[in-house]
Amino acid sequence: MALTDHTETTDVALNTDLYELTMAQGFWESGLVDTQACFNAFFRENPFEGGYAVSCGQGQIADLIDNFVFTDQTIDYLASIPAPAGGALFKHDFLEYLRNFH
Repeated sequence: MALTDHTETTDVALNTDLYELTMAQGFWESGLVDTQACFNAFFRENPFEGGYAVSCGQGQIADLIDNFVFTDQTIDYLASIPAPAGGALFKHDFLEYLRNFH
């Protein structure tokens, strides 16, 4: 049972920074694609100089992970990003890996 009402597949793949995607390609190129990696959702300090914080939204994060996909439109966009030295930033085979990732 889903923790939120947002259980349909949603394209949120570009709600990340380019660094994470280039590092994912590095893992893929190094044969580490099946190695577990960890990413964090965090904040830097308690707001308003408070002594505690209340954390909400973990269910939404879990649902986003469960329904995470790279759509054809997102793959096309990533394929269009040039590398600083010329050519494409992302390799075609890596983009195909992302297209089939779930």
